[in-house]
Formats: sequence, C-alpha cells, structure tokens
Amino acid sequence: MPSVAVHATNLREVRSGLLELLRPVVRLRAELVDSWSVAIDTSDAKRRVRAGRPAFDAIEVLQGAGDLRKPFHRATQAFERAGLASAESALAARQQISDGVLALGASWIAGEPLPRQEPRRLAQRAAALVAGSVLAQLAGSIRSVVRRARSDRTSCPACGSAAEFSMKTPQGRRLICARCDSSWITTRKGCVGCAADESPTVCRIPSPDVGYDLVVCNACGRYLKERVGRGSGDLFVERGLTAQLDEAAERRGLRL
Repeated sequence: MPSVAVHATNLREVRSGLLELLRPVVRLRAELVDSWSVAIDTSDAKRRVRAGRPAFDAIEVLQGAGDLRKPFHRATQAFERAGLASAESALAARQQISDGVLALGASWIAGEPLPRQEPRRLAQRAAALVAGSVLAQLAGSIRSVVRRARSDRTSCPACGSAAEFSMKTPQGRRLICARCDSSWITTRKGCVGCAADESPTVCRIPSPDVGYDLVVCNACGRYLKERVGRGSGDLFVERGLTAQLDEAAERRGLRL
C-alpha cells in the first residue's frame, strides 16, 4: 500500500478520503474475490484446524486458481487509475512481469519485503492484490471452520499467515490476517510470536494521528498494528492509513 501522510484531525474524514482514493483498487479486489471458484474439502479443513494447522495451504490454493495474468493486468490498471502508479510503470509491469505472477504472489505470501524499485514494486503490489483476493475467497467460504480454531491461536487458522492487525473487542483480543483477511479471537497476550508480555521487551509506540499503536517485540522482532478505538472496517483503507507504520517497522528490521 502507498504511504499516506495524515494531517487531518478527524480520522473519519481521513478514512473517507482514502476510500475515495483507493476506490478503483477496492472495487477490483471485491470483484476478483467474487470471481474465483476455488474449492476446498471442508472436512479436511476442519481436521487441519483441530490439529492446530491452517485450514489450507496458501501456495497450493494459488497454484490451483488458474490463469492469474489477466487479473494481474487489471490490478496494474487499477493502481494507475487510483493515481498510485504512473502509466509507464503500469505498462512496464505488465510487459516484464506478467509471466511471473504466481512467483510474485508466492513471494508476498512468504512475507518477503516489497521491492523498492519500479516497475518491480508495482508488480509485487498487483500480484499481492490478486493473490489476496484468491485467499480471501476461500477463507470466506470456511468462516465457520475458522471460528473453531483453538483459543490460543496466533497464526491465521485459514491460511497460516501472520496477523497484521490487533484490536480489543468485548469478546477478547481479535487478530486479523495479513494475507487472507480472516479474523479470529485469541487468548494470547503480548507478542504473538514469542508470547513475551512485559515491558520493555514488548513496547508500544503510539500513533494517535492514525488511531493505532505499533506493538513491537524486541525479543523476536515481530510487530503488530493495534487499533485504538473504532476503524472503518475496510482493510484496504486501514492498510493505507497505517502504511507509514509498516515502513517504520521495516526500517528497524521488524516483521509481522
């Protein structure tokens, strides 16, 4: 996601502006999620989740999704229409990278850093949008399975990826997956990587201008973005809103 400077004091207005900016990308992602028809053996998914494993293998799902090139091309165009990429970068990404969409999607799933140079950076973002829509479609079809995950779960019960967001709810601490957007309640406090819970091992860096704390574990190098108050519910908006927190964490060598 692009880095967004936040100057307004009203976060509702900021989120509204971000949603308008990102609308071409948000619309495309929603359309792609609805377009996939990836199947899963629900009984097998239940067995895997009961055993503490993810319901499905994210790479295998991506491999079985079919031709990713057309949605990849559409993703580069959506970023261009949103003003988040130049026409030259979008064209170069389509011409140079399109045959490697699966590899780029797998790189994103594995949590590899976003390339710094264009058009590779745009290509990775476009592939992430496509791959994420595939995973979100499948994860959405097994929500009831995800809800049966063990209460101490710290990785995503659906795809096995790391949590990106954390929030306090009346039901407990809710984590949100960085890849398939699944959410689940966990009893684990503090760091979801190593279970450290005491300061200064786990520290919070408040960012009141975006309504989040950056929760950093100095023991294992993990971080989370923890929401303070209510958000918009649109994860694309939240990722745009908190992109500066991700950049700050990455500069320190931290990972989700």
